[in-house]
Amino acid sequence: MYMKNFKAIIAGLVLSVSSFANAGLISDITGNGSIANALDIDGAFSLGANIDIANSEITPWASISSGVESAARYDYYSFTAMAGMNGIFDIDYGRNAGGSFDPEIVLFDLSGTVLAEDDDSSTSDGAAGSVHGYDSFLSHNFAASGTYIIGVCQFSCGGQQGGMTGNLIPAAGTYQLQVSIENHDIPEPSTIAILALGIMGLTARKLKKQ
Repeated sequence: MYMKNFKAIIAGLVLSVSSFANAGLISDITGNGSIANALDIDGAFSLGANIDIANSEITPWASISSGVESAARYDYYSFTAMAGMNGIFDIDYGRNAGGSFDPEIVLFDLSGTVLAEDDDSSTSDGAAGSVHGYDSFLSHNFAASGTYIIGVCQFSCGGQQGGMTGNLIPAAGTYQLQVSIENHDIPEPSTIAILALGIMGLTARKLKKQ
């Protein structure tokens, strides 16, 4: 009975560690179709190997996965950046083998002013993940510290004061958006994750002695 309970505890702790290990990965939600309702991704930045993100073990990143939705839409995501830091915004799997749609990305400041935008890019930009030149890629150096917005739409679209205009992402449109921001804060692991790592380490040592 003791061993069974012990195994159950360890299994739960492993799940906690696994959840932390997946930090940086975000599933898009509905309802983020305007700058005012942008999905805040600040708490999801992480470091760690990711073949779709350049320098993923050096530069903090968040990876957003947007799937099929019930209606066409714009997607907006908010984040903070410090003055002088560089940000990279890379669409992957937007237009892949067979494709889903032709994406564009637009970068705004919090007031809704357009800072930069991109339609097509070379598949060599960023890391793996893009096999078609329709996937967007944008690199931007932030002049001031603050909150910023990155938006995704479908060609032909673009940015204007206050938001995007033009074609919406089709309901069946899917993509991943990789966001890398230099020196972005990374959330600390939870207490339970630290506890889990400690217990798992002690257990491994005990089993090794047996």
